[in-house]
Amino acid sequence: MSTAHYASLLSNSTQLPTLERPSPSAFPQRFAAAPYHAPSQSGHQDEQRAQSNEPPAHTGKRFSTTQHYAVAPQIALLTLLVVAPTSSLAAAFYYVLFRYLDRIGEGYLYSTISANVPLFIGTITSTIMSMLSSVIMMLFAYRLAQLWINLEKQARFADLPTADQFALMMKMCSGGSLYVIFEFLVFASPFQMHPSGYGLQRKTVTERTRPILKWTIGVFSTTMLLTLAIQVADVWVHKTLSSATLVSSSNATGPLHPYSRTLRSACFDPDSNSRSVSFNGFVDDSCVFGSNGYLFDPIETFATTTNTSSLHVIANDGAMAYLRPAITSPNISYVAQTVGVSTTCQVITGSCPRQAVSSGYARFTCPSTYAGFSGLLFSNQIFETAMLNGTRVTNPFSLGGSGCFKAYAPSFANLSTSDFVDVANFNTGIYVGLPQSCTVLACEVSVYNLQFSSKPSGTAAPPIYELLQGSAVLANQSTTHALHGAIAQSYGADQISLGVTAAAVKANSSADFAAFVALAVSQTILGQSASVFEATNSLSEQETRTIIGTKARLVPVAVFLALQILLAVFCVLIALVSTFGVDKSRGKPILHMPRMPFQAGAHAVNNARLALIDVTTLVREHFGSDAVFPPMEITRPAFDAQHEQAVASAVGRSLSQPDLGEMAMFGQLSQGYTTSMRSRVASAEHLPRNLASQEEKQVEKTVVQEASPVDNQQA
Repeated sequence: MSTAHYASLLSNSTQLPTLERPSPSAFPQRFAAAPYHAPSQSGHQDEQRAQSNEPPAHTGKRFSTTQHYAVAPQIALLTLLVVAPTSSLAAAFYYVLFRYLDRIGEGYLYSTISANVPLFIGTITSTIMSMLSSVIMMLFAYRLAQLWINLEKQARFADLPTADQFALMMKMCSGGSLYVIFEFLVFASPFQMHPSGYGLQRKTVTERTRPILKWTIGVFSTTMLLTLAIQVADVWVHKTLSSATLVSSSNATGPLHPYSRTLRSACFDPDSNSRSVSFNGFVDDSCVFGSNGYLFDPIETFATTTNTSSLHVIANDGAMAYLRPAITSPNISYVAQTVGVSTTCQVITGSCPRQAVSSGYARFTCPSTYAGFSGLLFSNQIFETAMLNGTRVTNPFSLGGSGCFKAYAPSFANLSTSDFVDVANFNTGIYVGLPQSCTVLACEVSVYNLQFSSKPSGTAAPPIYELLQGSAVLANQSTTHALHGAIAQSYGADQISLGVTAAAVKANSSADFAAFVALAVSQTILGQSASVFEATNSLSEQETRTIIGTKARLVPVAVFLALQILLAVFCVLIALVSTFGVDKSRGKPILHMPRMPFQAGAHAVNNARLALIDVTTLVREHFGSDAVFPPMEITRPAFDAQHEQAVASAVGRSLSQPDLGEMAMFGQLSQGYTTSMRSRVASAEHLPRNLASQEEKQVEKTVVQEASPVDNQQA
């Protein structure tokens, strides 16, 4: 058959046969056995060696097509372009937050650096990440070049991408957007748009996705996912990171401030261990009472009890009431010593039988279990000592109390009626005719020496006070006597009455009522004894300053840093695969392809990689600058006259000088070239070995002359 006959078959064919992998016998012997030799300084010597099938003249290592060490500098540079900014920005973000770390608590990170710094670094990171996907795909193009060359050498033409698949690969390797993934999904979908423009219909013919395209879409999707995830994490960080007022501390250089509270030296009594309760059930202590029997400093006592003092404040942590200074420096955090009172109470009304009301009083007789409580008389809220005359004051000591409320029993729905007894028809002046609900409580009071800390809040709010765990120690007898004396005399009854009434309102149960009353008793004891304490130096101090720092949630920060590290690791893996990757494709080369020299193989991979990201370069390298291409899609029964001549010219020129790599790339870049390639392969199966017969050469010459340059350019 002649070349003109091939061109005629090509132009008249309406349905092209499927390209099958040809056998070595289907090609001329000179084409199958042609070895590859690296270019040397003497082209004439290389030509002679090629004709004599001698090995090329070179020394040193030989190069395998799966190990392109000579392109390592380019791969290293591209890897550095990704890893360097990614790791540097991650390290900078980590440094500014943790180098100036103040504390971590409740899922938040507090740093003394301004919030603008990490936000600025995050913005730069998000911007740069959008540029790195194209660099990673350029890096992966080296691996694609290796796979492509291996497929050519193994004559696995069916595994080379089709024109549409090649176009998708070019878009991905050139740094395409997410729309490329959408294009791939449309390509891989078994459905297509209906010709009417409405609805979908199943494709009549679907292309098999080539492995090389699967590799590309996998790497491209992973790259886009990581870069977009970093940008989303940056938005999350911006959403949760904010400015916060923080307090920075340093050791104080000046003298200590008088923030501790201790018993006055005049109140230490060496005989306090032997002192006992005297008349009326309280200790006659000159430290608490003056010579006239009244409190030593009634003005300060009243001010402290009502929390209006400029010297002391009664604070509590819910169970322990303690004294602290009323005024402190806003720039000082300190640890100081003080005195505290802890009281526990229980309702014992049901254990104390009530006698008949007499002269406006209700008498409760409690059993001997509650020593000193027998014979308590109630006309109003009152607390008395439970210690008998002659009993030595101990720490802790006991109190007995009662409370009556001007309301019908039960006056509070949440309280048990058995704990509150209805005492009707009291006749005590202002309470004439009003029924009363009364209760009896037994309390135990403990006095402690303890320590507390104070830290500025950093805002206009008061300082933050906290009792130091493990610092509470039972106070000595002198301190216990001082606090017991005032309450034993029933001073502070009005404050306790207010506390009992408030407890009845707030309580949801008898246990709550007893706890609220206990705290009111502790606060009253400290207030009535405030005059026996004096201010002394604090135990330790630190100077503080308020700064505007950063408050960030830990989870977004950790995700943001982890994604950057993951992207850097992924880039390094791509670099290693591109440099040291081993071809995992099945099968052995059908045609004999000798091992290439070291430098020549590196150039082959580098050129193929450049071609992969530039379709024009790829076409020029494989088919020459004057290559002529038919249309990308063949939808008509035949080409027009100009295209017939162009195809005939290309087929004639290719058959005169066939090349395996040319055929592979020539047949897969477009459907038009696939058509011509199929024609060449089908024709080669029926041609005799002597392709260069005089008759065929004459036909080729005639066909080439008929195809003008203008026609070639139009085609």
